[in-house]
Amino acid sequence: MLICFLICLIEFSYAQDGQTDSFYTPDGKRKVTIAALYPGKTAGLNLDIANNMKIPKKAVKDEIHGQLIIQITIDTFGNVTNPKIIKSLREDVDQAAVEMTAHLKPFIPARMGGKTVPFVIKIPIKI
Repeated sequence: MLICFLICLIEFSYAQDGQTDSFYTPDGKRKVTIAALYPGKTAGLNLDIANNMKIPKKAVKDEIHGQLIIQITIDTFGNVTNPKIIKSLREDVDQAAVEMTAHLKPFIPARMGGKTVPFVIKIPIKI
């Protein structure tokens, strides 16, 4: 069974993979946002997801195919928190995705205005 991963949507920021993006607030102040960065960037995240995602045997037997979307928050220390299924595939597969997030390495936290900030990403997982 092939599992494909792709980071599809970043919230709270416009930058990806640690890149910098700047914008102006309504009061004219320039803010610089640096996205959270996973060790090895997107390729490293995809590899760690693939290595840690344990598809339940029943889902393999039932030949389950499709896509789920999991949302995670990267806290100000770079830890993965609050895994939440945004689009469900099947309960046992969804639970495997949530459990997989506990095995991800810490990210380099996102920064805005010189301070670390929480950062939310949504990751589609295609099975």
